[in-house]
Parts: sequence; C-alpha cells; structure tokens
Amino acid sequence: AVGLGTTIIFLYTVFFMSVPSTADVFVAERNVQGDRMGAVEAAQHGLWLSLALIVPAMILVWWLRPILEATGQTPEIAALVQDYAVAVSPAFIAWAAFSTLDFFVAALGRPGLAFTCAWVGVALNAIGNYCLIYGHFGFPHLGVVGAAYATVFAAFANLFLIAAAVRLHPAIRPYPILSSIRPLRWRFFLELLRLGLPSGLGGLLDVAYITVSALLIGRYSADLLAASQISLSFNLFLFAFISGLALGLTYLVAELNGLGRLSEIWTANLAGQSIAFGFLMLVAIACLTMPLT
Repeated sequence: AVGLGTTIIFLYTVFFMSVPSTADVFVAERNVQGDRMGAVEAAQHGLWLSLALIVPAMILVWWLRPILEATGQTPEIAALVQDYAVAVSPAFIAWAAFSTLDFFVAALGRPGLAFTCAWVGVALNAIGNYCLIYGHFGFPHLGVVGAAYATVFAAFANLFLIAAAVRLHPAIRPYPILSSIRPLRWRFFLELLRLGLPSGLGGLLDVAYITVSALLIGRYSADLLAASQISLSFNLFLFAFISGLALGLTYLVAELNGLGRLSEIWTANLAGQSIAFGFLMLVAIACLTMPLT
C-alpha cells in the first residue's frame, strides 16, 4: 500500500516540481548576466507557482479511495493508500519549497548543497520509518501512517537544512531569496506557467506508465503489488537520475545563452545526451548479464 501510494504521489510531484523549475532557467541566465535581484525574483515566482500547483494535490488525496476502487483495487488496499496519502500530504508544502531552493542553488552552481541536505533527509526518513512503522524505541506502532509521518518529518527537516544553507553559505548569502520578497508580476508568473506546463506534463507522462503498471498489478494480488514496487522503484531511480542530469544541462545552456556563447550550446547538449546514453547502456548491460537465482 505504501509503495502504491508513493508511486501515485510521485506521479504528481514530478508535475508540480517540473513546472516551476522553468523559473531557474531564468535564474541561471540572469545570474551570469550580473542581475542578482532578477535571479531572486525568478526563483520566488517559481516558489509561488509551485505552491499554487500543490493545492489540487492536497484536495485529491481525500478522494483517492473511490478512485482506486474504481480501477479495481481492493477496498483494503485503497483505504490504506488513502490513509497514507492524507497523512503525507503536509509534506507537499515542504517539497514545493525545498525543490524551489534546490533548483535555485543548482542554478547558481552549488548543487552539492541540496544533494547533501537530501541525503540527510533520506537518513532521517529511514530512522523515522524504523521507529514509527514498527514502534521501536518507545514510539507508537503506526504502520502505514507511521511511514507517512516519517516522510513529513524528513521533508520539513530537508527544507530547514537547505534554508539554513541558503542563508549561511557565503556564495548564496548575497541572494536574498528568503529575506527580500519581490512583488508578484502576473505576466511573468503566467509566462512561467506557459513555459513550464509542457515540461511538467512531459515528466508526468514519462512516469505514468509506472503508476498504470502498479494499478494493473494491484488488481490481481496485494503480494504481487508489493513485489512489483521493488522493480518499479528502480525505474523511478533511473528517471530521477536522468531528470537531474537534464536539469543540470538546462542550467548550463541557460548560462551559455546568457553569456552569448551560442556556438557552445550544441556541444553541451551532445555531451549531456552522451552521458545519459552511456549510463543507461551500462545499466542495461548490468541487468542483462546479472545472474538469476
């Protein structure tokens, strides 16, 4: 149930994180042009857009059970998935804000900050799962809902860490993204939405097959559904890796465009695609040659 709930939530988070990431293309371009406050303004508009897009998700989680039952899931699985999704929904706010700051520091050439914060969050989530799912160390035995609470805690811890890094890191501190709120410019906001929607919908379709596969498998057996989540999680890892590579390439292209070095854009694009293709080829070779036991 947790695996299916996570897969469904991931489907939407790909959308509401991909659309605002367009703002950080402007961050990268304006930064290399020396427009520091313009970069801050672009990132803040990405945050408003991201927060606006999570509203439908916060509402949808309360209707997951009838939707899942309509797809053929058992009432027990559907109820557990909805319980998990409702409990984890506050994390949407933290994810939206974290992704904005994540993309912002990456666009400024400091992706390691968000990477470090994310790994701390992974560790906290694992510890929280161990404590709250099974009731260890005196914590209550909460099962599926415990996994959701652990995720919410880790999400807000991630947000706190990256906000602190943004305020304290000497290379990021001069950009007052958290202290100087720029006025909302609706024309720019709608332009970000126009540019970001194709990217968000494309990302959503890229992972939709994973969700559809999980829904179809869940119609046959809860055991098969649980087993399938292992392989589907590996697919999500590959998607996240390639998406991160594509995002980094996008920022590089934006910087080259901002500097007027247009002749280098094709070279950067070719290098990025070569890295992605080489990585996926290695994964494919490993999967095909791995001995079956």
